[in-house]
Amino acid sequence: MIRHFFLDKTNSIFEGSLQNVGINPVLHIGYGKSLMRGLLHFDTCQVGELIKDKTFANIEKLKITLKMTNCFSIDGLPYEKNLINPLTRRAASFDLMLTKLPCDWDAGRGFDFISDFWVKNNRSYSQEASNWYCPKDGLLWPYEADLLDLNNPELNWAEFKINKFGAKGGVYPMIMLKEEYEKYLDGEDSLVVGVQHFDFGNENLEIDVTDYVMGAIKSGNNPGLLLSFTPRFENMNLDNEEYVGFVTDKTNTFFHPYIEVEYDDFISDDRESFTIGKKNKLCLYVSDNGEMVNLDEVPTCSVNGTEAEVRQITKGVYEATVSSDGMSENAIYYDTWSNILLDGEEQDDIELEFATNPKERKIKIGTNVDIKRNFVPSIYGINDDEKLGRGETREVTVDFRKQYETEKRELIDGAMFRLYVKDADRDIDIINYHPIEKGFLYNYFMIHTEDLIPNEYYIDIRIKTGREIKYFKRVLKFTVVSNVTERYN
Repeated sequence: MIRHFFLDKTNSIFEGSLQNVGINPVLHIGYGKSLMRGLLHFDTCQVGELIKDKTFANIEKLKITLKMTNCFSIDGLPYEKNLINPLTRRAASFDLMLTKLPCDWDAGRGFDFISDFWVKNNRSYSQEASNWYCPKDGLLWPYEADLLDLNNPELNWAEFKINKFGAKGGVYPMIMLKEEYEKYLDGEDSLVVGVQHFDFGNENLEIDVTDYVMGAIKSGNNPGLLLSFTPRFENMNLDNEEYVGFVTDKTNTFFHPYIEVEYDDFISDDRESFTIGKKNKLCLYVSDNGEMVNLDEVPTCSVNGTEAEVRQITKGVYEATVSSDGMSENAIYYDTWSNILLDGEEQDDIELEFATNPKERKIKIGTNVDIKRNFVPSIYGINDDEKLGRGETREVTVDFRKQYETEKRELIDGAMFRLYVKDADRDIDIINYHPIEKGFLYNYFMIHTEDLIPNEYYIDIRIKTGREIKYFKRVLKFTVVSNVTERYN
């Protein structure tokens, strides 16, 4: 399962400047003649709720990645150098790092870095927080908060704005970032969350933030992250600026930044394909009026007089791993589920059944080679060319039927789907090939449209049969449409 959660605020801060660009569509990061750093924030509560309700039942199976699109990956060229003027160049061969922020901050409402001298009221220009010196108006970044008492009535705020009082700013001093970076490299506890190397400089940002998110959920403290060049670059004194930019949450393009939550645990129910000679998995599904619900405790499962290992996979789904030792081929067996507690009430034991298949269905020894199985997938749950509103959740069923045989569908292990959009002649992956769940009677996956930017989407299917891997292109096309029109006030 893969979910996307979009960043809710960003801002760029510039060395020695009170300027705010919190609604600018580009996050500016730079070093050399001056420093530019980025502030990032995303909500971790939604991930916490999915952990709490056991959608993500096994947190060790979670991987959470911050993903941002590099402005030059959209239509720039690898050899492009100068940006605005000869003193500002696109950086190449560098490292960026993410560091935990020390406190909450406001994104602000500035757009331009310099004043619009000819525009009335300069509404796109703001010196309100956040900025290089302040996370919020009237507050300094914590490491130097003791230098100034901004509540002191003798402090002239206008004089502070011209930096008469010698504030350093930048969230953290360079020496402190260097120390934290060295701790990170040595494997010690550090404020640094992750580091990524960029070769050409037009690569997209992809940094693992799993530990940060899990820590924020546990502590309830989520101030956000600082994105900057690593200390060895920020310490360079150059006559020019080396720069890289990323698309922010204020973009009008498709490329909104987000965190990707990948849950690497899947339903693979063998009840309809239980085979002798291997371990099989049997699932118990619990629902209330069609909605999946959790039991108070993990139940137990007994098969043929032997207790099976039981674990919860996701919300309302429990899996027992069953050995086929001592079982006969082409026989009926029963799995009995006990210790079923729902909302404090003990339920009767549940007895289910399954039939065993001969091991030859899976294992071939001798001169015979397994005959190729040619399957054709069909998708249900979303109609082709259907328009979906943001916020809808759809269960998409994938039927695999033998070619030229339509009366019987097959359950497939290892089938995968891909979700992507088209941009002229290139594909942009939203979810790269990802496992399709194998339920009791059908294969399926979930589409959460709240994770998707309004656009046309396509789905491909990939299956592995014998020694072959087959791709089925554009099995489905659908459109996500916006339910509201948003604008900035």
